[in-house]
Amino acid sequence: MGISYLLTYCLNEENGCKEEVDLVRVARERNGIEILVDYYNFLHNIRQKFAESLCENSGNEYLRLCGAEYATFDKYVCNILKNLNFANIRLRFYIDGAKGSCKEQKRRKLDTWIKRDQKDVDKLNRVLNVSCGYDHIYNLRKDDGFRPVLIELQMIESIKSCGCDIVQIPIGEADHVIAIDFVEREKAFAVLSSDSDFCIFKNCKFIPDKLFDMENDLHLDQIINPFSTQSLPKLVCGMVTNERVVHSLGFSSSNDLIEMSILAGNDFTAPTLLANGLASQINCRSIEEYADVIRRYRKVENLRDFAYAMSHDHSFTKAVEYSRDFYLLRIEKLPASSKGYFTKLIEERIIEQKYPPHLMAMHFNFYWRRLILEDTHPGQPCAEIALETLRSCIYHMILPQNIQTVTEYGRTPDRKVDSYQVKAINDGTIPRINNINPSKIFVNLRTFHYIMTHQEPGSIETIWTDKYGRKNGFKYLMLRYFLLLNWKKNLWVSEAEFLGLTALVYGGHTKESEYQRIPICPSPRCFTLVNWLECIYRTMYMFIGKLLFISHEFPSAKELFSGSVWTVFYVCSDQRAWHQEIRKNYGQLLHQAKREMNAIIKEKRHIIKHIAEGCFYFDDRW
Repeated sequence: MGISYLLTYCLNEENGCKEEVDLVRVARERNGIEILVDYYNFLHNIRQKFAESLCENSGNEYLRLCGAEYATFDKYVCNILKNLNFANIRLRFYIDGAKGSCKEQKRRKLDTWIKRDQKDVDKLNRVLNVSCGYDHIYNLRKDDGFRPVLIELQMIESIKSCGCDIVQIPIGEADHVIAIDFVEREKAFAVLSSDSDFCIFKNCKFIPDKLFDMENDLHLDQIINPFSTQSLPKLVCGMVTNERVVHSLGFSSSNDLIEMSILAGNDFTAPTLLANGLASQINCRSIEEYADVIRRYRKVENLRDFAYAMSHDHSFTKAVEYSRDFYLLRIEKLPASSKGYFTKLIEERIIEQKYPPHLMAMHFNFYWRRLILEDTHPGQPCAEIALETLRSCIYHMILPQNIQTVTEYGRTPDRKVDSYQVKAINDGTIPRINNINPSKIFVNLRTFHYIMTHQEPGSIETIWTDKYGRKNGFKYLMLRYFLLLNWKKNLWVSEAEFLGLTALVYGGHTKESEYQRIPICPSPRCFTLVNWLECIYRTMYMFIGKLLFISHEFPSAKELFSGSVWTVFYVCSDQRAWHQEIRKNYGQLLHQAKREMNAIIKEKRHIIKHIAEGCFYFDDRW
């Protein structure tokens, strides 16, 4: 997060904290450079630019609501990365540890996370107002576009396909690791992030979002880049440097900047400064005023109020000392040995990118439920709550035997954010992580099948990944799980709605670029259905599949889902929506879409009959 107002100060032209650089020229002179990237910051920035470009290029503002144009997003990201690769500019991505993976971070930031999620629920409700017709799409703020359920997974797949390095952090945030790598990696030229912490680390240089590609050299406003991937002529960026910031504030060294961060409130000291009233006693209202205090007193201990607080509050003293060690790169690697063998194993596998970072937080009895775009009207269920039983299987696999509960935080039907405990399932058929052999694919596929069929009323003899192949078997299990979860309960999915979802998964997604130009506003019911299905995919692919080392056998997000395609298929599946939309000037396109949807259903009629068994009768002579 960094220090409040410091980034704003650095971006002000008058303060002289930044310089313009042409990364293409620098890469040519140095025979290649490396940019160290804050993954989540990059994802947020690129996703926003992508959404703006897509809406403008397609003439369809409603694409902002669903946003799950995964195949188009993949092409957009890969185009950027390949252009940079050809210019010998390599991006190296750093992924933070999950919320709750670090005990100290959880203590400091839990209130912040809760407030942030509450604001996101407010954003969700603003999107729903547009979807329900209570507000116009053009009144929706740009940053109100909701994060698609599988965007992180698709982003990682896109990055890997372009050969870029990814570094996963098992515990805590990536800032410190990035700062160390900036010093130690020979080709490292700058950090791409909007975290002002990076101007406090000595000799560090960073490129904030607002200063990246200042002259639109990458043509981020266009979905398809107009020039050859081998001819990026230049890439002008603004770069903030530690030396310039130190000089601008009139400091003698970077140490003064560290003291100012302690005084102004960094990630470590800010909670205490607010809690004990020190922030109001200091009474500084700008970065310049904080800098003036440090120029006069040099060390925060020389301020009477600070000295008193440190003498009476041991945790605050530790926060001050930790701040200095953190920015001077004197922090040793966080130990992950406190819970023994399982913790070490999970840490190793996260570093090796076999596991996602979320599994460490789960192992430490903490899970932050994914906030998705779904109907929040009274009485409507939550997807993540409905998937509790599936997560209890995951908890059984990764928790030590003496601890069998995980505290989950997230939205409920009644509250914006609430917490409660979920118990791990007690099932000896499901192995723990130390008993899962990565090389035994067939055994692991059967375990996967066993977990995903827990809702079935009786024993299942057919192994669907054997019968239909692994990719089609995965689709079968995902759709069947969704149907059993929502047939005559939860979402009360209809036969027509389910057949529309099935058509999407089994081939409809390939029509993404065609359907993006049909400007239909998705209803709350429309995006709730598909986002519940995507939530099931996320749990199957990212957690269960990774734990069993079989995710690589399954289809990626872009091979299954598309927001624009589903919006059209939903209209084709719902009589009321059909009659509302068919009279509009794109009516002929809807008739064509309906024929295409029905063709997919007809082609897959035999597998659909099996999926629907026990829920509704499907005539495979259809």
